[in-house]
Formats: sequence, structure tokens, C-alpha cells
Amino acid sequence: MNILLISYLIVSFACLICVFIGYRLLHPHNKLFITLCYLFFIVFFFGRVYEVSRIVLGLNIYNTFELGFLGIVGAFSFLLSSNFSIRGETKIKASKKVFITSLLFSIIIGLMYILILYGKVNLQEKITDFIMILYASSNIYYFMRHLLLIKDDKTGLLKSLKIYNILGIGFSILIDLLLLSFAYNLYDNILVISIFMGADLLMMMLTFKKGVEECKLMN
Repeated sequence: MNILLISYLIVSFACLICVFIGYRLLHPHNKLFITLCYLFFIVFFFGRVYEVSRIVLGLNIYNTFELGFLGIVGAFSFLLSSNFSIRGETKIKASKKVFITSLLFSIIIGLMYILILYGKVNLQEKITDFIMILYASSNIYYFMRHLLLIKDDKTGLLKSLKIYNILGIGFSILIDLLLLSFAYNLYDNILVISIFMGADLLMMMLTFKKGVEECKLMN
């Protein structure tokens, strides 16, 4: 069993556990951001399972177009929609300082893309990696925004989701590091990143579920 297969099985298994743990998040009467967050885990899980199947069949998952890329973008899309919905739920107008701090942090992390360009990356992969890092940075902006606005939130939602938002930043950075490791064929790094990603995903699910339960938003 090669190191890449082990890495993706770890993440896939962690995602599967998240899907089972959070099944109640899909209740039709739950807030929209709760459902969207759960769909993030589902889509990310299916994307990883697809890539596992490609690895088993001996097919490439980097420097080639494959549907696993759409799984990451789709998952990030649901996560971004959930973050945007949380913003609407709290109804807090961010100050200029909060906006600039969140934006700068997301841009700084996104600059990791420049390092990817110097790796063994073809044109197609440069485009898909840029899209994935753009989505990751967009989510980092909202995660950071939520953290900076905890004291201004009268609903208590952002405080309850504090650890979840920190873990969300961690997940987004791990995706960037995964792409960077692929660009330089650092497969040992991919295994370590996958272990951290699996643990991060599990903690994201647990802290998110606990947070919405504390706010009595679960049905």
C-alpha cells in the first residue's frame, strides 16, 4: 500500500466519521448555515473517495484534470456559503480594522500559491490550484472575521463557534500545504498533512455540532 493511498484513506475515513456524527445537522428545520456546513463534509468525503479510487487504479490525481478537484471546490463552496450565512445570522457590521485584518491574513496565506508556481506544475494544475487556494483564502477571510467579531456578537453564536472557526482556518491552510507538497513531490509531507487534516475535520464537526447545540439551534 503506497503512502499516497494511506494518506487519502485517512482523510476519507475521517470524513466518513464526520458524516455519521453530524447526520442531525441535515434536519430540514435547521438554520441554513448548519445544513450548508454539513454538506461541506459530505462533498469533501465523496471527492476524497473518488481520488482514492483513482489511486487504487494507478491513475494520477495531480497535474491532470480529475473530479477530485471539483470535490474540493464544491466543499469549499458550501463552506463559504455557510460562513456567509453565519454573517447574515449575526448581522454585525464589521469595522474597517476587522475587514482589513481579515483580508490581509487571507491574502498572506494565499500567497503560498507563488511557491507552488516554482514546483513541478503544469498549466492546467496551476489554474486548478489557483482556484482552490482562492476558495481557501475566501473562507479564511470569513473565519478570521468571525473570530474578530466575537465580542460584538449579541447572539453568542460566534463565541460558541470560536474553536470551529480556528479549526476552519487550519483546514484551509492544510489544503494549501497539500497542494504545495504535491507541487514538490513531498509525499512524506502529504501523509503528515493528511493525518492533521483528518484530525482537524473531526474536531471541526464536533465543535460545530456542540456550538449550534449550545445556541439551541439544533432540531
